[in-house]
Amino acid sequence: MKCIRAGCTNEAIISPTYGVLPCEACQKKDSYHPTKKYEFANLSKTDRIQTQRDHHLKDLIQPYWSGKPNPEYARAYPSEAHNYFKKSELTKI
Repeated sequence: MKCIRAGCTNEAIISPTYGVLPCEACQKKDSYHPTKKYEFANLSKTDRIQTQRDHHLKDLIQPYWSGKPNPEYARAYPSEAHNYFKKSELTKI
C-alpha cells in the first residue's frame, strides 16, 4: 500500500493499533521544526551582561576619587581631562 500523503510514492506503515500511517520519510518531515539560531543562543543572560559591562567599563570612570584626581580618567579621556583638572593636577598625574 502506498503512503497516504499526497505526492508520496513510498510504502505506508501499517500499524495493528492505528491502521495505515504515513511512510517514515513523511513522519520525519512532520517531526522537523526549524529553529532560529540567534547570535547569543549559547550565552546566558549573566554572560551577556558581563560582556556589556566589560565593553562599557570606561563610561563608569569618575574624574575624582575620594576627593583626589583620578589618573585613570585622565588616561581614558585625555581630551576631557583639561575640563576637570588644573594644569598642576595634570602634571602630578
